[in-house]
Amino acid sequence: MLVILLAVATVVSTASQQGGAGAPPTQPADMHNSRNSLDWAGTYEGVLPCAADSALSNLLAKPLQVQMTGRPSARLQLASPGNGTLNFTGEPTPESLYGAGTTVFLEIAAQSVACPNPPSPNTRGLQYRERHYDDKGLAVGTPGEWKPLAVNILGFTHREGVRNVLRVKQFQGPASAGGAPSNLYVLDLVVESEIVKP
Repeated sequence: MLVILLAVATVVSTASQQGGAGAPPTQPADMHNSRNSLDWAGTYEGVLPCAADSALSNLLAKPLQVQMTGRPSARLQLASPGNGTLNFTGEPTPESLYGAGTTVFLEIAAQSVACPNPPSPNTRGLQYRERHYDDKGLAVGTPGEWKPLAVNILGFTHREGVRNVLRVKQFQGPASAGGAPSNLYVLDLVVESEIVKP
């Protein structure tokens, strides 16, 4: 059975609390409820935000046929007895494509530089160097030499004149034409930013 929560969930329950005023509780209050758990016993109802969604409300009120497919993208189709359908398409995450990533820290130089093959759609390339931190979050060691960044960092947009230290997830992507695996970087957190005057 598929349960869909929409906007505000209410629980209809026939159970009522026992005991009168001043009576000591027999057991601690259960913090397990419809707002923090999907396996809480009860009937879930959704409240849709506007009248334009009445067709959706009617579709979801009837028993639905569920069809799921996997590769290359996850797809979910809900079909009503009247042949109304809802289609959902998932986006694959880097974890689902390449496995668990490694957390690394990259310092991105404030100024982009001319390079022969910048990653699309850029016309200039970024420079980076790896940074290291101890378990207390303090920088350790000296940063290495600047290197050209051959790929974009997903979720990060460089602003010219701003130096950033980024916490990124590094994934080993498919092998490039030369046979060496390529790295894929996904922004996790901007740790530090500094405006640098040229």
